[in-house]
Amino acid sequence: MNLCRIVPRILAVTWFLALIAVAGHSATAENDKGTVYDYSLVSLDGKELSLSTFKGKVLLVVNLASQSIFKDQIPQLEELQKTYKDKGLVILGVPCNDFGAQEPGTDAEIQKTYSSQFHLSFPVFGRVSVRGKDQAALFGFLTRDKKGGTGGD
Repeated sequence: MNLCRIVPRILAVTWFLALIAVAGHSATAENDKGTVYDYSLVSLDGKELSLSTFKGKVLLVVNLASQSIFKDQIPQLEELQKTYKDKGLVILGVPCNDFGAQEPGTDAEIQKTYSSQFHLSFPVFGRVSVRGKDQAALFGFLTRDKKGGTGGD
């Protein structure tokens, strides 16, 4: 997939996530946290980082898998980050092993892969589950509205 075809898709997701970040979601019985800023992720070195650190930025939360057939999009994400960084874009890479075990290894091994193979300037966090019973709270929040285009599994 070439960059001309993926950028509009990424920008659409970015717009959606920016809308969530700026306007916030109303809290529900499922989850008492109201905006994306109420969540945190754990970095690959084990430190928890509150997403409130990124207030005022446009966040693009992307689940990554270094052995996925879509891994060629990772350098395109880096290009997107570099292009729009000065306009407030921050890509948050979240490794996930939920889809065909395409992100194996420990967080230390994952960190080595992303730093040596992809040389990313955007933050990559520790591996989480993005669906199912072990779903990370952030992804539960981002997908809980079943009526929206990104809701549900």
